[in-house]
Amino acid sequence: MKTENTMFFERLIILDPTFGSILKGRVLEDFKGFRYGFNNQEKDDEIIGAGNTTTAAFWEYDTRLGRRWNLDPKPDFSVSNYATFADNPIFFVDVLGDVIGDGKIKVKSYTITPEGKFKAEFTFEGKVSEKQKQKLIEKFNKKEIPVIEAMAKTDGGQKNIKYFQDIPTVVSLEISKKTNKDAASETIPKDRDNLTTDNYYKEAKIVFYKGSIEKGGNYQDVTEGVNVLGAHEKVHLEPSQIILDKQVADGIITEIDAERYTTYKSQLDAIKEYRAKFGDGGHGDKIIKALEKVVKEGVWPDDVK
Repeated sequence: MKTENTMFFERLIILDPTFGSILKGRVLEDFKGFRYGFNNQEKDDEIIGAGNTTTAAFWEYDTRLGRRWNLDPKPDFSVSNYATFADNPIFFVDVLGDVIGDGKIKVKSYTITPEGKFKAEFTFEGKVSEKQKQKLIEKFNKKEIPVIEAMAKTDGGQKNIKYFQDIPTVVSLEISKKTNKDAASETIPKDRDNLTTDNYYKEAKIVFYKGSIEKGGNYQDVTEGVNVLGAHEKVHLEPSQIILDKQVADGIITEIDAERYTTYKSQLDAIKEYRAKFGDGGHGDKIIKALEKVVKEGVWPDDVK
């Protein structure tokens, strides 16, 4: 006997075939013996019927649910370990059942023009169609180039960009419209404990919070904020600082002690360089004095956010 729930499930798999389930009445008879199905994977019709399961190196996949049977061997902390295609099978592919086919866009080579514009050639990981490549480039241009071009306004910033390119860490950059009450920028490693043999993060994202930069009033605009804070965050990707940050997380040392001679010193040097070139925009030297106090005394002034 069919219950309300089973009837709902049947309607669901009939009306939403985007994850590869077969629509009734739309199967080509001539291809019934063909071994391969959705996502270029081999069909496993013996389990729960024709077209309902496919198999690959790293999963058994249910086309009706759009879910894998096993845990993802290469998990993404932002989604379920049973999710597939980042819940977007129209855009992504995952031939082996381990990594969605958008792969990762990487800068192969780049130049910065005299006007401070960033020009790059890209490479891609995974099986990526030309349409997907274009989407990834558009996403890169929208999210990362504003950060890169802000950092590229100074020689020190350009050296930091080169560092992002040279290290084994896959670094992504983003200016968020949000306000973070704790910091105007932060480095977010994908897995703090899973490091390379040289003690680098394998993957990390640097986020600059536009709302916090503007609200704090320490910088004349978002461009200056990103340039200066980029120098601060770059240090968080250095192996020696990664060790210190781990000690902070474990409660061994304080954040100020871990950063006063490293991230804050880099931030101080960056803002001095930026303002020597572009001026202070009427903002004075309050933030410079605050950073100097941190470096010299290990104390952050209460009147500076």
